[in-house]
Formats: sequence, C-alpha cells, structure tokens
Amino acid sequence: MKRNVLIAYFSRVGNNYVSGNIVNLPVGNTEITANSIENLIGGELFKSQFDQRSGY
Repeated sequence: MKRNVLIAYFSRVGNNYVSGNIVNLPVGNTEITANSIENLIGGELFKSQFDQRSGY
C-alpha cells in the first residue's frame, strides 16, 4: 500500500537566539529536522512562511 506523507513545518532563518547569543542562521533548525525526516521516511516537504510585513 502506497501512502502519501506531507511534512509541514515552519522554520525561522536569520537572527535567532542560540545559547544566549544572537546568531544569523542561513537554515533554521526545524528545516534541518524536516529534511532529515524526509530522508528517513520519504514524503513531500511544505515550508510554511510568515509575511515579513507583519513585523515578526
């Protein structure tokens, strides 16, 4: 039986707090994890993105 797998995630890149310091991350931690899951079980990745105009 073939199953369809969707791996949906939100990952913030850019300035993030890491061990108490602000670090510029080119790839967010959740995106790295989502890619690992895709490599392990297959599926399709969907990256949810926020509207940068929202001020977040």
